[in-house]
Amino acid sequence: MARFGQLWHLRTFSHTEKDGVRRPPHTAVVVFHSYAAVSDVINASCNPKAGSFWKTDFVQAHALTRKGIVYEKYLTEIIPEINQASHVTSSGSNDPARSSGNSSEPLDPERYEPLLKRPRTENSGTAGGSKGIKNRPSTLKPSETQTATIEWLRAQIARLETELKSALTARNQYASERDAIRVAYEAEQRAHRETMSQKQVAEVALSQEKAEQARICSEFGAEPLHGSTGGQEKPTRSCSGECVKSCERIKDLQRELKDTRERHLQEQRKMESDATAKLNEAKATIQQLNSDSKRLESDLQSTQDKLKSTQESMESMGKECASAKLGTTELIDAKAATLRLQSDAEQSKFELASVREQLDSTRRLLESKEREYASVLKEHDGAKGKLETCKNRLENEQILVLKLRDMLISEAYKSLGASHESLGVIMRAMGIPPAAELGNIGPK
Repeated sequence: MARFGQLWHLRTFSHTEKDGVRRPPHTAVVVFHSYAAVSDVINASCNPKAGSFWKTDFVQAHALTRKGIVYEKYLTEIIPEINQASHVTSSGSNDPARSSGNSSEPLDPERYEPLLKRPRTENSGTAGGSKGIKNRPSTLKPSETQTATIEWLRAQIARLETELKSALTARNQYASERDAIRVAYEAEQRAHRETMSQKQVAEVALSQEKAEQARICSEFGAEPLHGSTGGQEKPTRSCSGECVKSCERIKDLQRELKDTRERHLQEQRKMESDATAKLNEAKATIQQLNSDSKRLESDLQSTQDKLKSTQESMESMGKECASAKLGTTELIDAKAATLRLQSDAEQSKFELASVREQLDSTRRLLESKEREYASVLKEHDGAKGKLETCKNRLENEQILVLKLRDMLISEAYKSLGASHESLGVIMRAMGIPPAAELGNIGPK
């Protein structure tokens, strides 16, 4: 490490196995006097040359992660040692501030994931090293005004982060509402398909009923009304039985048609009410989404303006600190946080545009669904008219069947009476007594 630059501090770490055996050091925290040395170490680790110790010893260097035991040791032990060494150097000590020695401390292997790392600290010193510290014995600190400005910037950054989180939450809520609208639309489409299938079944039943009525009418129309021959008694009785069966069949068909019509009307009313409620709910949701989208746009614009003003303040603060040679860690963190917030705001703006496009597509789908719903209502009205027409025709045909039945029964009785009278005349002409007299004659 010494060939990359002057070392300010070096601390190695190791961990102890379960059997009490301490492993060799596998992690080190190295603090340089200059940023250039840190950059050289990182570049050399990222682009190792053949035969270098990066490859032979499998060593990797990276920035110090702000979590874990190593970072806690850095905050609680390394920084106090560096500050103490700096004070000793500034008080006139001839020994340069150098490493406090290599020490190995036990490290829990379960909480520390990377095994071979040489992280660097983010709070390294300036390029002047200990010599620069001697020339400047008093430690430079920000003034009270600059401290207040930094605190204000931190508060602004925290508030902007909160607003950005609320905007992301609103975007997630919009996405969930869009998914709910899509699910409702799919359910309504399924209900529409079921209604159309039921309508087709009703139309098939009506066509079958029409065919049955046509067959009955053709049978009654082809059956002749015979007069006064005695041999027509059996066909007349069979025709009367057929009339009774046809009447019963017509009554059954009428009941089935009535039940089907009532069920169809109930399903139609239910579907209309559900579709109307869903459409109203979807319209209200779209209006709410539009208003929320406008509000989110205004919030995003205000956030961008605030970020811009904060960035300008940070730039001016950076210029002041550069003029005063104050490279404080707080200012660097504030700049990084501002840049991160700016990138998050751009990402949120892009996601808001995509959400707006999805809302437009959802609105177009709802409009097409309204048109389909209107066409379905028209089809239902047409089917209702057809059902009324079929009902009237069925009633007329039922009246016709009843008239035919009464007429056939009266004609059959008349035919039987005429046949009986003609048979009595023939028997009297032949000298045969009537059937009543034959019953009184006994054997001699």
